[in-house]
Amino acid sequence: MGPKIRGSTRRKREEDDDYVKTGGKRRTRGKGKYIGAHVRIAGGIWKAVEECVEMGGRSFGMFLGPKRSWKRSPLDPESAARFQAELFLRGIDPAHVVPHGSYLMNCGSSKADVYRKSEAMLVDDLHRCSLLGLSLYNFHPGSTTGSITTEECTKNIAKAINFAHRQVPGVITGIQMIHVTKNSLCDSYAPISSAQTKSVLENMCCQGGTVGGKFSELRNIIDRVRDQSRVGVCIDTCHAFAAGYDLAAKGGFKRMLNEFDCEVGLQYLEAIHLNDSRGQLGCKLDRHEDIGRGYIGISAFREIVNEPKLNNIPMILETPTRRGFTFADQIDLLYSMYGRRNTHMQCGSLKIEQSQGRETGSGGAWSKNFSALRSHPQEMPVRLLESGLKAKGEKTVLQPPNFLCMKPRSSSVVKPHSWSEQLRWDPGCPCRDLKWRLSSHKHTPLTLRRLLINT
Repeated sequence: MGPKIRGSTRRKREEDDDYVKTGGKRRTRGKGKYIGAHVRIAGGIWKAVEECVEMGGRSFGMFLGPKRSWKRSPLDPESAARFQAELFLRGIDPAHVVPHGSYLMNCGSSKADVYRKSEAMLVDDLHRCSLLGLSLYNFHPGSTTGSITTEECTKNIAKAINFAHRQVPGVITGIQMIHVTKNSLCDSYAPISSAQTKSVLENMCCQGGTVGGKFSELRNIIDRVRDQSRVGVCIDTCHAFAAGYDLAAKGGFKRMLNEFDCEVGLQYLEAIHLNDSRGQLGCKLDRHEDIGRGYIGISAFREIVNEPKLNNIPMILETPTRRGFTFADQIDLLYSMYGRRNTHMQCGSLKIEQSQGRETGSGGAWSKNFSALRSHPQEMPVRLLESGLKAKGEKTVLQPPNFLCMKPRSSSVVKPHSWSEQLRWDPGCPCRDLKWRLSSHKHTPLTLRRLLINT
């Protein structure tokens, strides 16, 4: 028996094991936080795992077939076995994988043909989850389409869920025997346990006749499901904001979570969809935006990432990734905010608070929260600032930011070569400030110094 492995040597070996499992990416990020993104299954469903690892994710969502078609080819058992093998080898817990249902599904429909096809698709997707060893399946509840009441719609949704649960009683999970060869990643597969798939209802934005925008509507569906241990909820931040839950306000997410606990119960919360919103509060529009570039703002996502009640819950991005702001960039940004409080910035007599969306100090409109982290002059935070100034009779011109980026553990100063590079700088870099020059019609320049990272 060899000597005991202690201290730094033991930690180093554990890190090396983690390094191999994650395909070359060391896991030094938020403990208990499983952030990822919605990935593709093109080329084989197991490719979704590879894409997740490549972008640095620890959870992911995916479609199980075409998202806008009723027709789909059956899932090959060999592909399903390979998917499970990839999860095992990459160290991703199947409980942190949340497949998404087709957009065509409407289990609350009053039309017999649409309801029948939606019910069949729900059964098929749960069966696919069973083959893949996944215990969660997320889908949009349904819509009244203006032909029935919300009460009748919730009854239809619960009826479809009860039927699907009877058809697919359990999920095969776990891999006991894996043989890696040149030609096959998984030569033989053996189930070691079984669990039941949960039907995870997603909150909606109250657009049209959609059901689930109010937490009380989700509760009504759950109350009608026979086996309530097999039903859960996924909260989409964009949908909640569009439905009227003010996540942008200080403490807004915590208040929404408390309301959810009272109406539904935190025991039903199974996943979070992390999306900023292109629409304003209560707009009832499902318009996703990249993190920090919409009306919800970066401070709200800092609050979400640091919420202890969300530990061990998959948090999945469904953002549009505009202007090169990739999923990998946004995952890095969210993990960089873990453990960091909302900061404030000081510029002369102006105190600009990230966590406040109102004017402070004596600077008037200039001292508004300028949430321009990674923003482009034509994007939402800048347009909001400019519109506010125009309302007060002032005209502004935004000039490119003038800042220097100091690389970690290096004395060299790097100037970005283009505007796009300035927007894509590493959020983990210990830069101290970002200068935005704003000029009014009186040609009075004002530079706002923004502390981006609370070091």
